[in-house]
Amino acid sequence: MAAWLSDPTNLGVAPGEMELLDQRRQYWPGYDEPVECYLFRFRYHLPQGSYENVGIAGPMAHALAADLNDLTPEDTYAVFAGWHAEHDEITEVDVREMTQWVRAEADRLLRRLSDAGFEHIKPVKLGFFFGERVLVTAARRDGEPGTAVADVDQEYWIPAGDPQRPIGPDEAYWMVKGRKLLQQFNP
Repeated sequence: MAAWLSDPTNLGVAPGEMELLDQRRQYWPGYDEPVECYLFRFRYHLPQGSYENVGIAGPMAHALAADLNDLTPEDTYAVFAGWHAEHDEITEVDVREMTQWVRAEADRLLRRLSDAGFEHIKPVKLGFFFGERVLVTAARRDGEPGTAVADVDQEYWIPAGDPQRPIGPDEAYWMVKGRKLLQQFNP
């Protein structure tokens, strides 16, 4: 993790502190056997203030700009699994590129989110996840900003969190995809 963060294409310098938050052996998208997975909290002490976040090492080393500090280890692994997963049956369409048929699919899920009490719903994308449609929207719940995601079975709410480095629609969708994948492979 420290080497990845030090790379000039990432943060370019090693963190001042690192702390192991979680370690587990689990099945991971793209691997046939379980792999060791590690979550690290890293901190930088900079003249303009401190910066900290959570990154993953094991199946790959990676960190995101969004603040993952308040997520559970399970949801943090899910974000990275959803980000990392590649499969022909996992695709997405930006709302601006939706065909009439795709928009009709999205509208059904949009009504579900509205009926569930989400407000100020703005569709972002429609995901196709192994034949299942998943609508990803920016929304508000009880006045709080975040992402509402709907699939055939349920609605998910992921609060934005830190307004300076919010969990946005991409990270929220990765979390939902990752939860499904990790639950499928790690009963």
